Amino acid sequence: MRELIETSDATLLSWLLPTLKACGLCVETSGVSTGNINKGGFEEYHRIMVSNSDYWHARVLLAEGKGELTNDGFIGGKINLLQPKKGFRTSIDALLLAGAIPVRSHQQVLELGSGGGIASLVLSIREKSIFVTGVEKHPFMVELARYNAYQNGLKNRVKFVLADVIKGSKDLKRDSFDHVMANPPYMQKGVGNTSPYPMKAMATVEGEATLEDWVKYGIKVVRPGGSLVFIHRPERISELIDCLAPEASEFNVMEVFSRNDSRTPKRCLVRARKGKYVSTIKYSRLVLHQNDGSFRPEVKAVLEKGKAIEFE
Repeated sequence: MRELIETSDATLLSWLLPTLKACGLCVETSGVSTGNINKGGFEEYHRIMVSNSDYWHARVLLAEGKGELTNDGFIGGKINLLQPKKGFRTSIDALLLAGAIPVRSHQQVLELGSGGGIASLVLSIREKSIFVTGVEKHPFMVELARYNAYQNGLKNRVKFVLADVIKGSKDLKRDSFDHVMANPPYMQKGVGNTSPYPMKAMATVEGEATLEDWVKYGIKVVRPGGSLVFIHRPERISELIDCLAPEASEFNVMEVFSRNDSRTPKRCLVRARKGKYVSTIKYSRLVLHQNDGSFRPEVKAVLEKGKAIEFE
């Protein structure tokens, strides 16, 4: 057993204990009275223990009970996503990534670095017969993504596994997915400022795994002829293509601009096909905002309805 929390908060306990048990978690409790000089008496603390296998699931439920998560609506309220109030939060990048996948009915999709699960969940709403697997190395985020899939009624088609792109997972077989999508950390290790929030730092700055490691694993698990789709900063697109080029071809690079008059793109979507086909790189543009600052209609369709992005 592993300690989840020790607290004297009766309100939290009255919510947490029934919730843990309702979810089928193995729970043990014990009480201890501690002297409290300020109150001139004793204050009773309760220690909540859960099984090791249930610990991260319980941590997600505890975070929800303590108000450390927000519940945010996406694609017109079709998805409700629990995510940390502080630290790493979903951005527009994940929605653009989901929109860039050329998925068809009954296909299998793998997301690398799935975080709270939004890209996988949005894609599963767009095409209701596909199966999506998310890979994430932080156990809290894996359990949070699983909880989000359950809360949105998608747990039978969207699953999340604990793994990293270096070691992989025995459950993910070579050449087994029709599409692989990834939103890897944008910054190289030792470059730029690192967030004080560990999960945000892990999502934005490379750790042990480099961009090449992300690409190699994606190529390994996608089937021949399948697509690999990445979103990244423009200054690293040449590096990304160089990593993909030995095993992929038919590159499509969509540069994402904030406005029509923007000189440099904010992000780039890169789509390639596993195997040696036509060795070309086609470039296109996606402009996010109109002159008044609102999203352009084709972008709103992606962000608010989960529609696909049309590559030229």
